[in-house]
Amino acid sequence: TTNIFLNLKYLFVIYYKYIFYNKYNFKLLLNIFNKNFYNISFNNIYLKKNINFNKTTILTINKNTFKICNITQNIIYIPFNYLLSFIENLIPFIHYNDSIRNLMSIKMHTQIVPIIYPNLSNIITNYNFILNKYLNYLVISYQEGIVIYVSCIKIIIRDLFNRQIIYYLNNYKKINQNILLIYKPIVWVGEKVNIGQILAINSNLLNSEYSLGNNLLVGYGSYLGYEYEDAIIISRRILYNNLYTSLHLNIYEISLNIINNIPEICSINLSKMYYKNIKNLDKYGIIKEGTYILANNILVSKLMFMPFIFNNKSLINIINFLFGSKLRIFKNKPIISTIHDIGRVIKIEILPNHLYNKTEKNNIYLKFRIYIGIQKYLQLGDKICNRHGHKGIISYISEINDIPYLNNKIQPDIFISAISIPSRINIGQIFEGIYGLNSLYLNTRYIISNNLNKNYYNNYNHIFNYYKYNYNNNFNINSKMSYNYNKYYLKNPFTGNIINNSICLNNIYYYKLIHMIKDKFRYRFIGLYSELTQQPIKGNTKQGGQRFGEMEVWALEAFGSSYLFKEFFTYKSDDIKSRKILKNYLFNNYKIKNTFISETFKLVLKELQSLAINIEAFCISNDTNNLLENLPINIIY
Repeated sequence: TTNIFLNLKYLFVIYYKYIFYNKYNFKLLLNIFNKNFYNISFNNIYLKKNINFNKTTILTINKNTFKICNITQNIIYIPFNYLLSFIENLIPFIHYNDSIRNLMSIKMHTQIVPIIYPNLSNIITNYNFILNKYLNYLVISYQEGIVIYVSCIKIIIRDLFNRQIIYYLNNYKKINQNILLIYKPIVWVGEKVNIGQILAINSNLLNSEYSLGNNLLVGYGSYLGYEYEDAIIISRRILYNNLYTSLHLNIYEISLNIINNIPEICSINLSKMYYKNIKNLDKYGIIKEGTYILANNILVSKLMFMPFIFNNKSLINIINFLFGSKLRIFKNKPIISTIHDIGRVIKIEILPNHLYNKTEKNNIYLKFRIYIGIQKYLQLGDKICNRHGHKGIISYISEINDIPYLNNKIQPDIFISAISIPSRINIGQIFEGIYGLNSLYLNTRYIISNNLNKNYYNNYNHIFNYYKYNYNNNFNINSKMSYNYNKYYLKNPFTGNIINNSICLNNIYYYKLIHMIKDKFRYRFIGLYSELTQQPIKGNTKQGGQRFGEMEVWALEAFGSSYLFKEFFTYKSDDIKSRKILKNYLFNNYKIKNTFISETFKLVLKELQSLAINIEAFCISNDTNNLLENLPINIIY
């Protein structure tokens, strides 16, 4: 967390104050041993003339239990944001969300992809500026001096002892999930820098502030039914402006070995190769720097010579005498790019053998390292989320001309189902959206502290939000309803008429997650099945099946694809009888029958029978006047 640290005895301690001495500035330390001697309160008490309180009882924690006690000198006060981590303090209005949903949003923050063109959030907390000091991927000055050279490769500083200190920027660094990390210098030539000053920031920061997403105008309502459950509809304007385009880095390490005293070589003279396959290679058989590659392109053309083995030695000697050299058979071993490597070659490194240890098992005499930069755009099937744990799969990309608009020609960027907010109990995004929309119209930014009650009375946060809520509604030009907050009437883009029902319109900060469809989508022709569940096994290298999660199901259910789901759950999954019927249809042209019961359902029935729970099948018969009749149907076999 933000204010918990280790002391000299390796105990976790936290600062606290006595409520009677709250006007003084001294702080004491609380650890796990002395915390049971005090009644701990997380709500500040409003003092009147430093003697009288506005209440006589308060909710406290003592020995891991909650209790209401009278205000005495034994009560200590700890601010609530002291117990939250840095990521939790980045979430505005965190108190209005469910605690489980807050934990989910923290997990999503670890899956955010840095984008090329981020924007600063309109609604921030104080920890957006503090977080940049704790990042590990920053270039910090270790000496006081003057900057004499700045580039995208290095920064040179002359210190007080007339020494030149060089700071190199490793721009080809790969972090989690093959994300490319780019450093940007924020100092200029002639600037005086101090010890600990930041010299270069990475793509996670913008203007020394933590920013990884963009502000989007969100409409909570229905749009052609494509926002089913947590599915999200986006405008094509997001794609045109590259708001969520990210850079990724794939690194190929290719080695040339010595096998049986015969070295592997690189050459452009490959046999049975067309010109289109080798046009991007240089004279040494290595792909050129700056080349845009596609799938199945040759990166390095390797050749391996094999000795010519023939039983008639006299014939071999005659052939060697005629051609002047020994006959050899060479074998093509090119390194080919995959479908996930569609990008541009940005750097090539050649590493000789003196840079690594050469052993008997390691017969490498040369190594290549090829860096491929990949630009991934936002597309159908990608997952985006906001800071309050609201995530969803993009189910539909609408054209700009087909989206409803306001009177001032403003269009929502995304559409989300309004039912998904109260069901997840993350009301904090509504407050963030209302403040964000006000900041959008006024061209300002708000710093919202999660601990507004610290220096005021207990209900200050609620009254402050209520005042701002009324302020936004009174100065709202596009809304004609004085009693309904933040509701807007949109116009139909096809007819130009006003749509009957109004929707809620907010401005919220959204991120792009690492769960991208380009990495997950693949084909499977043949493969193994699990023995227990009869489902396709996991893993791309094992020719495993395509994972289709719950949110992907919602995005596809928005289109009413019932027959497609039936294929997913029967023919293409774990229904053995359906597979046989599909095979007979493809090879023998038999009719496809309606099927059946999946193997996982039979497995669940077996698990229930092991718990002495019997499952039987019933059927409605016309002979018994539409009553349930127990028929001898074996649903397991």
